[in-house]
Amino acid sequence: MPKTTSTRVTRQTRRTATQQPQTRSQPARATKTRQAKGRGASSRQRPAEASGPEDALASSSLPDMSKRLTVPYVNPKELWESCTVPGHRYKLSMVDIPEFHEARQKMEDAWLGQTPEGEAPPVYSSIYSYNHEYLRIPKSTPVQPGVPSTSFGGAVRHMAWTEEMVNIILKAEFGDVELGHQFMKRFYEGSEVIGGSPDPKDPSIRYIPIPGRRYHMRLWTGRMDEAELVCWQFLDNKTKQPKRRPDKVKIYDVTDSSCPQRLVSLEEGQHYDETEDKKKPYSCDTFAAPDGSIVDFVHKGKPLMRIQLPNRPKVGPPKIEEYVEHKVLPVDPNQLYQAVENVVVEDGGFVIIDDGEEDGAQEDSDNDAD
Repeated sequence: MPKTTSTRVTRQTRRTATQQPQTRSQPARATKTRQAKGRGASSRQRPAEASGPEDALASSSLPDMSKRLTVPYVNPKELWESCTVPGHRYKLSMVDIPEFHEARQKMEDAWLGQTPEGEAPPVYSSIYSYNHEYLRIPKSTPVQPGVPSTSFGGAVRHMAWTEEMVNIILKAEFGDVELGHQFMKRFYEGSEVIGGSPDPKDPSIRYIPIPGRRYHMRLWTGRMDEAELVCWQFLDNKTKQPKRRPDKVKIYDVTDSSCPQRLVSLEEGQHYDETEDKKKPYSCDTFAAPDGSIVDFVHKGKPLMRIQLPNRPKVGPPKIEEYVEHKVLPVDPNQLYQAVENVVVEDGGFVIIDDGEEDGAQEDSDNDAD
């Protein structure tokens, strides 16, 4: 993404619209780290078929997982070669041109509500209409006022680009705008979606109550088969809307109980910036962990719930022939939680330290049910 103080352009067309979940081309394997790095999540209502978390737990109401959401395989090299003018080579000078800077200025004017009177605001690129249905930005959608959120001290802006900007990029990348659109259409068709909120039509969505809490867990596995990841969020019991990680709750992967690893949300991993008027600059946290992981929800150092995440069919090892649902497991009151908080290199290895302190931005609630 371009820095706010720079005109340098990265290959933006290989990424999705920001302010949407992270997407990736299916053949690109997801990293197995415990700190996911993703886009911000949007708040969406839960599917209407489940009126409460308990309703979705009844085995008779579980959807047919043979119809779970997947994406077709796309060979990125073959796709790139088929959509690029023979002999064409990308050069930064192709986009570092007055036309691109003028188009970007028009977009920024639209964000600030400063589009000149009588002039139509720019529209978002039509490439975003190729995305999965629930994430699409329809063609000819005008850019609305509202400066996008930022990360890393303003170095990264989360934004979707305009038609004019993207077409200049596609011309530079592929040598032809139409070929660039063909690439992006097929790219989105073969892209997995990690983070954000789930597709309302995803049959893998499950709601799991958390004992004694005013919130519950929503997890899903749709369109993440190649990554072999499971995503989840906290939802408020009353509003049924996604929310931030509760103040005094930490989440640990205890698959290896001797070396638990603290999980942070995609949003925390993206280092979203705080604002002067908002202590918490985004509406909810989305987490991700590999298939079959055992995860503990810990409140003030004591486990609230232990859950084993679902497992998809795979050739192995271990071989799994059918989709395995999540399991709520007994908590271990003797489990110790030391996580990747500070890492010190010592004698060629890593010493992992957890000082047990809550994040400063999260210490704003004294209610034990929060």
